Amino acid sequence: MLARLNPTLLDLGVALIAGIAGAYTKSFKEILQSLAGVAIAVALVPPLAVAGIGLGRGDVYFFAQAFLLFSTNLIGITLAATFTFRALGYSAVVGSKRGLAFVAMIMLLISIPLYLSYQRIVYKSVFERSWRQERFLVNDKYLIIQKADVVHYRNREVLTIEILAREPLSRNDLAQLKRKIQTHFSKKLEIRAKVFYIP
Repeated sequence: MLARLNPTLLDLGVALIAGIAGAYTKSFKEILQSLAGVAIAVALVPPLAVAGIGLGRGDVYFFAQAFLLFSTNLIGITLAATFTFRALGYSAVVGSKRGLAFVAMIMLLISIPLYLSYQRIVYKSVFERSWRQERFLVNDKYLIIQKADVVHYRNREVLTIEILAREPLSRNDLAQLKRKIQTHFSKKLEIRAKVFYIP
């Protein structure tokens, strides 16, 4: 479910490809007709189910993100299939240019939050690479951050780190490490640490 809470422009690209493939398979009898239905079901049903779960939980963020992915897939598939049918000579499929313009406008509006989400993922990837093998000296104990993962949820930033250490760490050591890490950020972080001891 968490995988469907951060839709990006990549998801829009997948939806467009699914729409083209679906329209193409429907246009030729030689191609297995069920392929189009399977592609659309895989793109639409899971995010809609997750949106329903979010609605049932009363979690607006959960619902909004999953429904954004559903809307992205629906609009992308519809628009791509329309243009594919047009390219294949089924011009009658486009009965109203006003309706097509409306769908295109919705796709442009959806692209804005998708672009912002994509930028966040790029930033996260760069950040995680920059923290790989970062070293800290805490109370004369040498610590190595092996992995760092940032998750943005609502108004919280949760940083999960994996630490390599040779000596047992006390609560005081971990608290000091968290304070040192926090100095690198302007925004307050919720820091979760997993410690792995090495010989």
